[in-house]
Amino acid sequence: GDPKMTADAITLVGGSASQAAARLAFYRLAFGHGGGDAHPIALLEAREVARNFVGDGKVELEWPVPSSADNENMSRSFGRLVLNLFLLAMDALPRGGQIAVILPAPLSESWISVTATGDRCELRDEFRDVLVPDAPESLLSARNINGYLATSLATQLGLSIELAGDVGSKIEIAARA
Repeated sequence: GDPKMTADAITLVGGSASQAAARLAFYRLAFGHGGGDAHPIALLEAREVARNFVGDGKVELEWPVPSSADNENMSRSFGRLVLNLFLLAMDALPRGGQIAVILPAPLSESWISVTATGDRCELRDEFRDVLVPDAPESLLSARNINGYLATSLATQLGLSIELAGDVGSKIEIAARA
């Protein structure tokens, strides 16, 4: 066959394999596979798996880490909350856009803010429905489980999920005490 086509195919497969590996690493951390609750999540690791999850796609991630927080750890619950809110923001950007993750500096677990900005930005009702404490399990689906998990993690941490923004252009998903 055509060597150029073969090379292109290998690049494509390699790209999708590394994207799959990046997504797997993200989901393992976000959904708490392995490690148990005793193991904290390093702030830099959480940011790194989110960056790799976005890849070179249509979403741009802005997640500055304060220099003082370079080696800081978050509790497993808080780290997973941050990643699940990030995932909700990804879902709210069907056409791509920007996600900004803001954490307190110095790092504390008192709040987290994730803002999605982009064309047709919207958090679907199936997510909104489970972003309240004690949402009925009948509303759960494979698609909105991360919203349900985010609410449950926030509740464990004594935080509440708050939504704000302008439908169609920007949404902030925050967890605050």
